[in-house]
Amino acid sequence: MTIVDAVTWFSEEEFSGIKWLSLAQVLDEPIETLDPHLHRFTAKLVDTLERRMPSAPGTDS
Repeated sequence: MTIVDAVTWFSEEEFSGIKWLSLAQVLDEPIETLDPHLHRFTAKLVDTLERRMPSAPGTDS
C-alpha cells in the first residue's frame, strides 16, 4: 500500500474533496481554498528545504 492509498475516508460535510499536492501546487492554489495558515507554512517549509537541500523533492527548483 502506498501512502496515497492510506486515505480511505473523509467527512463530506467538512470537505468538498481531497487530493495530494506538491509543495509548489499548494502555493499555486488560491489562498481562500485552503487552510488559512497552509500557504505561510508551506512557504517556510520550501525556504528551509531549499536552503538545506537545493534539489529537494516537491520544491520544483
